[in-house]
Amino acid sequence: MKLLYFPGCSLKTYATVYEKTALEVLRALGFEVYELERWNCCGAEFTSAIDFFMHHVGAVRDLIRAQEMQRKYGTNKLLTLCPLCYNVLALVNQKLKQDQEFYERVSSFMDDEEKYELGIKVIHLVSVLREIPPEKIKEKVTKPLSEFNVAVYYGCKLARPKEVAIIDPEDPLIIERVIEELNASSVDWSYKTECCGAYLIATNKDAAKNAVERIIYDAIDNGANIIATVCPLCHFNLTYVQEKLMKHRKIVPVVYITELLALAFGMESLIEPRKLKTIKAVVQRR
Repeated sequence: MKLLYFPGCSLKTYATVYEKTALEVLRALGFEVYELERWNCCGAEFTSAIDFFMHHVGAVRDLIRAQEMQRKYGTNKLLTLCPLCYNVLALVNQKLKQDQEFYERVSSFMDDEEKYELGIKVIHLVSVLREIPPEKIKEKVTKPLSEFNVAVYYGCKLARPKEVAIIDPEDPLIIERVIEELNASSVDWSYKTECCGAYLIATNKDAAKNAVERIIYDAIDNGANIIATVCPLCHFNLTYVQEKLMKHRKIVPVVYITELLALAFGMESLIEPRKLKTIKAVVQRR
């Protein structure tokens, strides 16, 4: 299957290991992934406030970039790895389709762009994983992860708002099924889709610390020895708060689900040495 790919800002800065492992894992599973040849920040956060109309123009330009590449590669599926990017692109795409006034107003700003024809489908990595047959993942496993008790942390953006939600906020279970194919165990816990504090980490560290502590403690209390996420901001917050702000010494490693897939597929060279050492320490502590 062919996929177009919108990386977004974080995948080219502090989440490069997420991008690298995701792309290689997808290729190993038979996907052809083509990064947009030109792209810009999607706007980072969707807002319906009329005064922020211009914040959505960037996302429309990215959809047009995907439309251009659709003609080249023959696919209209635009993959995102960041849930915030997915949220913005999916909501703007939906609003363009449902709100004619919005569509015409946005189009009036595109003097140097071709007209967006509303044909792009925005998807997230979790949607892709949901459609992969379990046996296809299992056959790629060369190093079973039987030592891992994984708390799958989706974060809030894939469950909200309901118009573009990918997962059931009460009982997601998509990545948990993938975890089982890696011969790891997934823990049953209560904070899979709770907010980690998001951008409060920059403006109100105490609030972010409180949000993250609840997540970390619940994961530990339910037997997790590692947390797997699909969100760069969640990964940053959970890691930063544990290392800088929490006083207890029991740290739960936070990884991207694609790092666990890469490890199970025998691709540990894709993981940075310091992170790999942290992951392997889970095995030693058990």
